Amino acid sequence: MKTKFLLLSAFILLIIISSFLLNDLEISKSLYNPENSFAIFIQQYGELPGVFVLIIAIVIWGISNKSLGRKFRLIAIIFSTIITTSLLLYSVYIIFFYSIDPLNLIRKNNLVIIISVSIFLLMYIYLIFKTHINLNIKIQTFAKVSLLTGLIGYGLIIQPLKIFWGRIRFRDLDALYSNFSLWYLPNGFNGNDSFPSGHAAMGFMLLPLVILIWNKKLIIKSLVISLVYMWGVLVCLSRIVIGAHYATDVLFGFAAIILAFIFSIITFRKELSGIKN
Repeated sequence: MKTKFLLLSAFILLIIISSFLLNDLEISKSLYNPENSFAIFIQQYGELPGVFVLIIAIVIWGISNKSLGRKFRLIAIIFSTIITTSLLLYSVYIIFFYSIDPLNLIRKNNLVIIISVSIFLLMYIYLIFKTHINLNIKIQTFAKVSLLTGLIGYGLIIQPLKIFWGRIRFRDLDALYSNFSLWYLPNGFNGNDSFPSGHAAMGFMLLPLVILIWNKKLIIKSLVISLVYMWGVLVCLSRIVIGAHYATDVLFGFAAIILAFIFSIITFRKELSGIKN
């Protein structure tokens, strides 16, 4: 009950700050710099660390769920294979082909893509059915927390809101800013997807890494947590600078992941209690 109250209080505080203390338009006007090299770099590569965490987590989850029944085991294999393949293809596209239209890329390289995906699937299926792979509770819990955090924060909150909220990005506003809209006024499905920020959410998808150093010394844990938050904040700031998002977009983006992470920690608290210290 205490945890639920704290989460509710945090959400209410978030609403108050976003509605009364932040002036989205003025903040964006003062920070906008589309030529900023760091912001451009983050626009292209900022989601990759979070995506890699999810890929690793899905692979771990796929090869460690040996105790599931045959029916659910098959579902787990299909689910993990589809999601991991999609994330890998997305990562390859971001790294090598960011400026190319994805449909043209697929049409021109369909054979290479098919062969690459097939090789990965064979390797993944081999790992899934390799029965003597034993992973400790810390690694398995990291995978579970990562997946639940990503599923709730990014899959169930961020992406649906982006599609149906329809908020126009700052860099797409007209010269007089007449089509600017406040964050709490949904515009419906119109092709715009500024609210909330997916990059900000992925910037904080590194939070589950804390579980991997759960039983380490306090100074190590403090350093890792500080680096994770520093990266997340830099990603959020860069999205405002380049005009892709407003302050409230990134605020709700990282808040969704943090709240989902806290919920995931609570959900798997028994597993975490089995990790020393």
